[in-house]
Amino acid sequence: MSLNVKESSGLISPLCLSHERIALLQFKDSFTISEDASGYPSSYPKVESWNNSSDCCSWNGVECDDDTGHVIALDLTSSCLYGTINSNSSLFRLSHLRSLSLADNDFNHSQIPSRLANLSRLVHLDLSFSTFEGQIPSEFSRLSGLVYLNLSLAYVNSTVPRFLTNLSSLVALDLQFCSLYGEFPSSIFRLPNLEYLHLTRNDNLSGSLPDFNFGSRRLKSLSLGYTGFSGAIPSSIGNLYSLKNLQLQACGFTGLLPSSLSKLKMLTYLDLSDNNFRGPVPSLQNLTHLTALWLCADNLSGQIPAWVGNLTQLTILCLRDNNLQGPVPTSLSRLTNLQLLALGHNELSGTLAIDMFLGLKYLSELQLSGNKLSVLTETGNANATVSKFEALHLGSCNLSTFPVFLRYQDKIRIIDLWGNQIYGNIPKWLFNTSVESLVKLKLSDNLLTGFDQSPPVILPWARLSLLDLSKNMLKGSIPISQPSIYQYDVSNNKLRGEISPLFCNMSYPKSVDLSKNKLIGMLPKCLEKLSNSLKVLNLGSNDFHGTIPRIGTNGSDLVAVDLSNNQLEGPLPRSLANCTKLEILNLGNNKLNDGFPSWLGTLSVLRLILLRQNHLNGVIKNPISKFEFPKLRVIDLSYNNFSGLLPSQYFKQWNAMNHVNVSNSSYLYEKFVSYTDDLTYFGFYNYSMTIANRGIDLAYGRIQEVFVAMDFSSNRFEGEIPDCIGSLQGLQVLNLSNNFLNGGIPSSLGNITRLESLDLSQNKLSGEIPRQLAQLTFLAFMNVSNNDLIGPIPQGKQLDTFDNTSYIGNSRLCGDPLSKMCGNFDQSPIAPSSSLEEQDSGSVFDSNWMTILFGYLGGLVVGIAIEHIVATQYGWSGTTFFLRKLRAIGWY
Repeated sequence: MSLNVKESSGLISPLCLSHERIALLQFKDSFTISEDASGYPSSYPKVESWNNSSDCCSWNGVECDDDTGHVIALDLTSSCLYGTINSNSSLFRLSHLRSLSLADNDFNHSQIPSRLANLSRLVHLDLSFSTFEGQIPSEFSRLSGLVYLNLSLAYVNSTVPRFLTNLSSLVALDLQFCSLYGEFPSSIFRLPNLEYLHLTRNDNLSGSLPDFNFGSRRLKSLSLGYTGFSGAIPSSIGNLYSLKNLQLQACGFTGLLPSSLSKLKMLTYLDLSDNNFRGPVPSLQNLTHLTALWLCADNLSGQIPAWVGNLTQLTILCLRDNNLQGPVPTSLSRLTNLQLLALGHNELSGTLAIDMFLGLKYLSELQLSGNKLSVLTETGNANATVSKFEALHLGSCNLSTFPVFLRYQDKIRIIDLWGNQIYGNIPKWLFNTSVESLVKLKLSDNLLTGFDQSPPVILPWARLSLLDLSKNMLKGSIPISQPSIYQYDVSNNKLRGEISPLFCNMSYPKSVDLSKNKLIGMLPKCLEKLSNSLKVLNLGSNDFHGTIPRIGTNGSDLVAVDLSNNQLEGPLPRSLANCTKLEILNLGNNKLNDGFPSWLGTLSVLRLILLRQNHLNGVIKNPISKFEFPKLRVIDLSYNNFSGLLPSQYFKQWNAMNHVNVSNSSYLYEKFVSYTDDLTYFGFYNYSMTIANRGIDLAYGRIQEVFVAMDFSSNRFEGEIPDCIGSLQGLQVLNLSNNFLNGGIPSSLGNITRLESLDLSQNKLSGEIPRQLAQLTFLAFMNVSNNDLIGPIPQGKQLDTFDNTSYIGNSRLCGDPLSKMCGNFDQSPIAPSSSLEEQDSGSVFDSNWMTILFGYLGGLVVGIAIEHIVATQYGWSGTTFFLRKLRAIGWY
């Protein structure tokens, strides 16, 4: 059959074949055109120009073979296509396709079409950013000629298919953001033609780097960041002579960085950040083409080598969050192309003149915070000719005044000067700095006393997202921010007065912390509106009075509410039940008058309820359902007027107090993300509380996720302590003191193996002290004083560590440590473990010091000095001997 041809400029080329034109038009008609289906700014609907009257070879995105007229390439990248590709799609009739790109469209979470494998001539296949889902079809194994395969941001959620190791023609394989898991086949590294391998952001994908002594030498780009790859970087990596891009950030790599990295002379981009490397910065002085060197958060030690100043092509140098010591080398001033210099949070020391960096005309971000540096900011270059910073981090740099060169910065976005000794008023000229651009201002932990302007203080920065003025000595009224504020923190100051109505102009705040000031008045009604966007609200430790506004009326994102240590009255607002994301509620130390808030039991993630020292009262009734307070781990109802029996039915279903992953050492905090144009800012808020532990009120600046405590003390509870309380095996603190409880001490308490502090004092308990309490090897504090207990005090293990103050006020108790002997009572001690039997039993310290040590140091309590603990248990006379034991093994 003869071809239809057209004549153009003297050349004859074949026209589009009619059956392929029809197939393309049918493919077009199977989709909806939607601007939301493509994300790139350059996107446009290429298929809109396709029509039946024109030559399809001239259509947007279509390419034909010059000889045959067959469609050989279809590029519909960012074409605003919305819909699905079913198994009968006309696309599969384009059997001569060699290149197909459907990237950046929306295929509505449909499966990757397996029939693409019928397009056997394909060498280029790009399905990235197109919301495909499902496994990589096994039929793709038939595409033996594939040179380029890109499935990034397809939700594959499977292991890496083995057939990829047989695609010997592959030059580029891109599987980023594919939710891959399992072991990555190492033989893929050895594909003979492979130049680009990108696996970034597959968190559950594991693997290790192979020996690169053969194969892989064509690799130009290797990106494994944010995966589970681990192990050492082999020295043979130096054989990858063609490598230009190496990204291994945020994996699990360990060991020393191999010196063979210096052989990769073609490298322009190197990112090894956020791993577990150790040792010095390797000798990379030969990598003169490097434009970006990321070695952040890697536990590297030693000094910053002076040769870094020879890498004059660098635009990015990141060495922050390591253990680097010594001075900042002056050779860094030769890096005239530098845009980002991040040296923060190391152990760098010495005196550093800021002039060293002000001559780097491209430098936009300087990070020096969190070292031992003394930065001199007095400069002869403080005029408009200095670097135009976008971010300046000089936290903890021994500054006593604001850097004068900030006067001339008109594009700065971040000013971070926390932890210095800057004193006096915030100068008026700072309010004229970067008025249109400043997004983050952090001046916390200084000696600031006020503002160099008359009240009310209205902050001028129109785009300010984060304001942190905490831990200063600021006086006057609270400063008023612009509506753009996202995170507002003026806690730990001396601010006075009422909250101004202007404060409520915030549009979408996420965190407001006014705690630990001297603010007065009633809580503003506008909190009802602000609570719809807030995640954290902390107004604790002020002098507010009146009732609590209806927080969360329309539901909210609130995660933490702290209104403790005020003079608030009335009932708890029932609107809190709408705050379905609430994790922490602290209303302690007020004058609230209500019953037990069982209606909060529907909050599925509520972890901490702190209601101590109010006027709460009544009987705690049985739960209505079996699913109330499912995540509760800390409850403090102390110093109220609750009465009746202890709520045993709640104890039976508070499973979160039982099932605790003790290996989890993380702390509770809330993370904020603020997006401003092309920048993303992260903020953090650590949860805190005060709770009675070991006989004293302890302030927890941070709270571990696994911390479990129950304090029902100083109420009017009566009846027996239920046996079921022993099922709460995650408890570390249990305080039932100062009630009217009677009956015996349940032996089931011996099952609470994590218990560190037990206070049952000031009740009407009777009977003997259960011997099972000796099983509590973490028990560091016990008080059963002022009850009606009888018989011998059990001996052995932790029980031998408590003095007579733990038992006084029980006239019928006897035995050590009391002076009263037991007479005919059986005082035989609990049988010691074999390890204790082997120890010298010559004194109470010699036989039990190790048990005591683990009892005190094995717990999770912070902020108590060891001397205080020992003195509490043995009196100050025993302190010297005990500390000598600790120092002998290097623990203290």
